[in-house]
Amino acid sequence: MFEGEQPLFSFVVPDELLAEAVAKSHDRQAVADVAMMPGTGEGKPPPLVGILREGGYSPLALLTVAAFVTDVIVNGIGILGPNIQHSFHLSDAGLGAVGFTAAVAQIAWGMPVAVFADRGSRKNVAAITLLVFAVLVPFMALVHNIWPFVFLYLFAAIGLGSSDTVHNAYLADAYPAHARARIFAWHNLNDPMAQTVGILLVGYLAAVTHNWRWALALAFLGIPVGVAIFFIREPDKGANESSHILKAAGMEWRPSRRTPPRCCWGRP
Repeated sequence: MFEGEQPLFSFVVPDELLAEAVAKSHDRQAVADVAMMPGTGEGKPPPLVGILREGGYSPLALLTVAAFVTDVIVNGIGILGPNIQHSFHLSDAGLGAVGFTAAVAQIAWGMPVAVFADRGSRKNVAAITLLVFAVLVPFMALVHNIWPFVFLYLFAAIGLGSSDTVHNAYLADAYPAHARARIFAWHNLNDPMAQTVGILLVGYLAAVTHNWRWALALAFLGIPVGVAIFFIREPDKGANESSHILKAAGMEWRPSRRTPPRCCWGRP
């Protein structure tokens, strides 16, 4: 289980902590055994309810609703495409260009947002990106020219990629590894819900008001959700993996509060 004198799985636990665990363990082979890795093992998995009681219901619920709000708007704009095309006098190519621009903006925002989350508070990044989205989208409903519509959409797209990067990074540390897949499964329910219930809400508002613009007001739901996300706890980065291996070695785990070193693409 060891290569030379270096312990395996150094990517999970800092080198000095893993070396100490190896030194204090009565069974040097067991420290790096795959059975000691989080999420592995046999038997019935622990109930999710107990895990949520320990880790908290609100982080999972709020982040799921946050992802739902953004997905509802994206799917809604797709459904309302013909109405938007008529209001702005767009050709089919012009309407396609609007969707293409939003997709490119989402990709462009994805990396810097992920970097900020890795280097700072995941909950703050999730809250800020959602609030930016929730504030800008209703303004998109007020404009009567395609250019300001696209301009606002470009900046609102900052909130579209957070559910795939920032949310997952937060949830991975907020809940234990043996429940991680189930936590992600519940969080990812936002997608089918947005494509069913969300589309029904968008269509209903557009039909009742006889104006597609009112449907974009659903983005306002993101404002109270974004504010609430500021008040959930920020979990320690990598605490689940580190504590699991160290406890397996019979050591006491104390989460580190040290600020991570500044680096660029792996260079210290």
